[in-house]
Amino acid sequence: MTATVAKQDFSIKRLRTLLSTDANVEWRHDVDFDPECALKMAWLERELGVQSTYYVMARSEFYNPFAALTCKVFLQIHDCGHQLGLHVDLGLPRKAKVSTNRMVQACLDDRDLLRHVLPVSNAVAFHAPPRDIMGRDIPGFEHAMGSEWVGKYIGDSRGVWKESPEKRLADGGPMQVNLHPEWYFWPEDVAEVSRKLEAVKP
Repeated sequence: MTATVAKQDFSIKRLRTLLSTDANVEWRHDVDFDPECALKMAWLERELGVQSTYYVMARSEFYNPFAALTCKVFLQIHDCGHQLGLHVDLGLPRKAKVSTNRMVQACLDDRDLLRHVLPVSNAVAFHAPPRDIMGRDIPGFEHAMGSEWVGKYIGDSRGVWKESPEKRLADGGPMQVNLHPEWYFWPEDVAEVSRKLEAVKP
């Protein structure tokens, strides 16, 4: 099954413009596929004087954060002045109900694993999250989708901007903006294929 994905601008030129905004923004990056792309984003942000949080998966089918080379990439991102957070995958469908205890335990488990090799913080964002967790706070963790960010979030998840980031940023902050590094630093043909695959996921 294929999906039609409207062509959107993921150019480095646009990325530079977004990152150079004067708005009150918490910049965030979910590292879903490619840590090397995340490092390129980190270098660009350092050049522009931007600090952000990179959310790392402890369990990923696309990269192993415990492998020496991958670990080195994340340490370089941290050395650029950025924070490393937890990108937790509950492995649940979007319609699932999730207890607070389950969320806390998943965060603790991933943090304990990653802290063996990386200086991860208590910042957490969930991968492909069930809708039930939106707007909920997690004791002991800074939830990127918690109550303080309800209505103050915009992102390019699945390679799609659902609304204009320029317009939202022009409205002023505070705002949380989630940029996925792959859409900007993968070759365009590779990124386009991935966006089509992401678009048909439940």
